[in-house]
Amino acid sequence: MNPIWLIALPLGLAFLGIFTGKFSKALLWISALSNVIFSFLIFNGNGVESYIIGGWIPPYGINLVVSDMIRLFLLAVNIIFLLALVATSSEVLKKGEKMSVAFMLSLAAINGILLTGDLFNLFVFLEISAIAAYIIAASGKEAESKFAAFKYLILGSIASSFYLLGVIVIYASAGTLNMADAAAKVTSLNPDVLLVAGLLMIVGLGVETKLFPFNGWAPDVYANASGRGSTILASVFPIAMVSAFIRVIAFVVNSGKLNELIIILGITTAVIGEILAFSQKRMKKMLAYSSIAQAGIILMMIAIGSSKAYIGASMLLLNNGFGKLLLFSVAAQIALTAGSDKLEDVAGVARKSPLLAFLFGTGALTIAGMPLFFGFRSKLYVISATMDKSLWIPVVILIATAIEVTYYFRWIFNLIRPNAKLSEKKYSVPFGLALAGLLAVLVVIAFGIMPEANLDFFNRIGDLTIQLSKNLMGGM
Repeated sequence: MNPIWLIALPLGLAFLGIFTGKFSKALLWISALSNVIFSFLIFNGNGVESYIIGGWIPPYGINLVVSDMIRLFLLAVNIIFLLALVATSSEVLKKGEKMSVAFMLSLAAINGILLTGDLFNLFVFLEISAIAAYIIAASGKEAESKFAAFKYLILGSIASSFYLLGVIVIYASAGTLNMADAAAKVTSLNPDVLLVAGLLMIVGLGVETKLFPFNGWAPDVYANASGRGSTILASVFPIAMVSAFIRVIAFVVNSGKLNELIIILGITTAVIGEILAFSQKRMKKMLAYSSIAQAGIILMMIAIGSSKAYIGASMLLLNNGFGKLLLFSVAAQIALTAGSDKLEDVAGVARKSPLLAFLFGTGALTIAGMPLFFGFRSKLYVISATMDKSLWIPVVILIATAIEVTYYFRWIFNLIRPNAKLSEKKYSVPFGLALAGLLAVLVVIAFGIMPEANLDFFNRIGDLTIQLSKNLMGGM
């Protein structure tokens, strides 16, 4: 099956949705369901496949590339996107939904980011996803969401300019925009030119991947967007953005100096993120800083660049996707019922709704890396990969993880403890949240207890350096 449909269908329906009013909600569901089916069909493939767009062969024409890593990420983003729609459907029924077109645009752009084999087309898809994200970020009812979206807009606009400047430097030096062709040619370039291009692109992609010090927009956006908006921004977008980071920074630029810089920035991102998450009194703000910390560890794994590091990064990325799906959708439902997500206002919710607390607890435990959950297996790969690089890195990660475990357990115990002041409102779990949440729980537990032999597809994407250096261009 041609993967262009993963982009074309939601993009076409998004434009149709502009003129169909309320029917755009149905178009959003059609897009999401269709893309899950398409991604399953593509996942059943094997090896590397290149799809030429417009009849011009690479490196002169545009192509879409599907590798083992991309198959896995395509399946994950489309499933998580659909589950996020299901999980937050009750919020939409209660508050209404005016963002269907933006969500369809984001779905098209995310799939485009994953599939493109061209640096400039990556820029185009990043811009489309950014425009959609700015609209989604402003979807909250409070004025704070508009201010957060404006701040995100300013930072994102500057970042995209830096990325485009980096692309221009690569094109001026290597004479190509095709990722694989550029990766082959940059080895003969002046290292200083390559370093400049890499630094520009790190700034450009650093904003979207939440790398320190470019992540100041994330806490307010995640905390103040609508429940559906923050859930999708926190669970789906990171997978696509990290995929872009892998292909551009690790394989096109691939500079040893830049990798060392990314390791330092990644560790800094993780530690600062965990410390700030520990200090938060709002649930969604805490989850936002937790997301930043996870991003730091994932980007550090990419910079380390070993097969084991890529397996750990891929596992951690998918675990973060399903875990944050659980956490943000539950946080949205609690805030919808209680009218607040502050620590003191949500105390005792487990006594009103054990299922709501169970879903939150499962998400927290897998993100924190507790045994029997996907996060534990992910963290083992991360620790093992960092020990091969340096002994101080795993020590810092373990300290950051200890902080993470502490504040997640504090929130879990807070949900359980008695609270005489808790609102008398009924904390029911909507069917959509229960269904999507339990499916996500099944995923994180299944991957946590599954025998190693059944995780062969992660091992297949482990040696990404060899795979992508050969296949980003699709066999030109």
